[in-house]
Amino acid sequence: MRLIILSSLLLLFSCKTPQRPMMATPMTQEAIQTLNEGTYYVYSQPLEKQEPLFFPLLPKEYQEEALPISRFNLQVKADTLYVTYQKVKDSTTVTVTQAFKGKQKKNFWRRYNKFRVLPFIPFYIQVDIDRIRIAPDAEGNLLVEVYQDLQIAVPIAFSQFFRTFYDTFIFKRTTSTP
Repeated sequence: MRLIILSSLLLLFSCKTPQRPMMATPMTQEAIQTLNEGTYYVYSQPLEKQEPLFFPLLPKEYQEEALPISRFNLQVKADTLYVTYQKVKDSTTVTVTQAFKGKQKKNFWRRYNKFRVLPFIPFYIQVDIDRIRIAPDAEGNLLVEVYQDLQIAVPIAFSQFFRTFYDTFIFKRTTSTP
């Protein structure tokens, strides 16, 4: 019995998980300046076993017409993040800027797209969280951490549903402006 427990623990803790970049650099004035001066591709650079991610703060309509070489700029001012990108409208290129309220923390800028807790105990319980964190890395690239969590439980029926997604994506910095 001990052999089974030890072998299962060994298998459980010996599995290799892909290492993701951490947001360990403090958001100093230099880091904010790096973000403000950077131009980034709209699709992330894939890491191991990772699909490229379209930048989560850009509109979904833009995703249909954006090319992998499309770019965007960021501007951080206090707790507001401004995202600037170019869009083709009536055969002319228009520069669009969108503002997002969030919170600047020690190592990142954070925005909750959704944070909802519905505690109708004992009939229904729901937790729904959708959060992104943004920070520069050492090379000036953009780190975007995406966290989505949906948990639903119906205690009377002894049923529950949950879906969790958490990953960090790297958006490469370009040398030219959009």
